[in-house]
Amino acid sequence: MSQHGPRLIAAAMALSLLGFGSVTQAQVTDDESKCQLGTSLAIGKFITNKAKCLTKCEQGARKNANPATDCDPPFAGATATCVQKATTKATGLEQSKCAKDCPECYTGGDCAADATTRVSNTETQVDGLALVVFCDDSGSPDGLNAAEAKCEDTVAKTLSNFAAKKLNCYAKCQKGAHKGTIPAASCTPPASDPKTSECVNKEETKAAFLIDKKCDATVNPSADKPECFGANTGASWVGLVETAVDMGQADLYCASPSGAFLD
Repeated sequence: MSQHGPRLIAAAMALSLLGFGSVTQAQVTDDESKCQLGTSLAIGKFITNKAKCLTKCEQGARKNANPATDCDPPFAGATATCVQKATTKATGLEQSKCAKDCPECYTGGDCAADATTRVSNTETQVDGLALVVFCDDSGSPDGLNAAEAKCEDTVAKTLSNFAAKKLNCYAKCQKGAHKGTIPAASCTPPASDPKTSECVNKEETKAAFLIDKKCDATVNPSADKPECFGANTGASWVGLVETAVDMGQADLYCASPSGAFLD
């Protein structure tokens, strides 16, 4: 894999992990709301599951247990099987959560088609992030040493978990908004609902700390980060994923009766 700089990091995460949507507001039914919450869960699980596939592949490549090319799209060997399993589980979960009713803004109310498209879009963004997390550090004076490899693995695991957990923070907010216990506008990123804001802030702090603990020598003397990471810190990595999750909220919790899902 080639080395990737800050511009590629920005480009990789400029699009939402969850797709783009232009929506108009209208009330969703209880079953449609359950579909949206279930879809958020499915996407979160997919992100973490695929990150595990890619991390395991990169670890194997470092040990010459599998070709490094297995870790790049369209993937190969055990990694391809792992990714396909994650994809199948995610699309199946959205479809099961939306079996009773699907919002019209989800691909015209066709949640089977929406699940396929939504997971595919998410996969593209996860692949883009993986390129910059598992960057090529072979050109640096020390190559990719053991501490730097651990840093990369930690960033991949932590960011995927953070994305899933932040999605869950918003899902709880949206569930309350649908029940009418909190204003719907308070769930719009950055959430003004106190519980949601507290939930997000907690996950932000935890994720940044976990990354810095394995990547920042000023936090942990035994830590080291690949030179190809540039100036990225735990906070900046978290910020990239956070922006992507925030941008996807309007599409996840759309409410247009005319079908407004746009790629």
